[in-house]
Amino acid sequence: MPILFLNFAYCYLECYRMKYLKPLIFTLVLLFAFSINIDAQQHLKFMGLPLTGTIDNFQAKLAAKGIYPDRYTNKTTPFGVRCFNGRFTGKQCTFFVYYTNTKKVYRAKAVYNDENEDLVDQFYNSTKEMLQTKYALENSENDTYQNYPAFNVYVTNNEGTSNLGTINLYKTKYNNPYGRDSYSVHVDYTDYINGIDHDSENFDDL
Repeated sequence: MPILFLNFAYCYLECYRMKYLKPLIFTLVLLFAFSINIDAQQHLKFMGLPLTGTIDNFQAKLAAKGIYPDRYTNKTTPFGVRCFNGRFTGKQCTFFVYYTNTKKVYRAKAVYNDENEDLVDQFYNSTKEMLQTKYALENSENDTYQNYPAFNVYVTNNEGTSNLGTINLYKTKYNNPYGRDSYSVHVDYTDYINGIDHDSENFDDL
């Protein structure tokens, strides 16, 4: 009888302990999974805004920074890109925001344009210096694009354990048929995760 009582008491205490232990373990598992998910869902930021969410939500966030849609240009712009006007690092620029078939933002760039090549080169050099300063700990490389210098930055998370995306700085020339050429500097941000989603959509069409 005493042994039977002890066994019963032990089973009761074990069940009582498990009653509170199981929820605790479940909570810890959820927190761990949540922390992993948060890390996996970090995104590259353009002007402090994560390159994710719908294009309409992203447009509202740009508006809060004084960047508004170019209604005239957007009338002829194809699905997948939306154009804006505003200031970027103190310069008046045209903005292009790219989104997937599900309207999820994955890329954005600011483009500075002028017929004065010297001014364009000054903007390129100052932007490159700022990128080198802000992303000094990230991998970067000098490159070329259309025979002009280019600069690429490969951005990772704070721990350096996952890729957030790339920033491409490059210059282009537009040959105006009327003889007045213009030059542009592109500051182009592409999010890694949502960029893959966009590529997957294209692959699905093949």
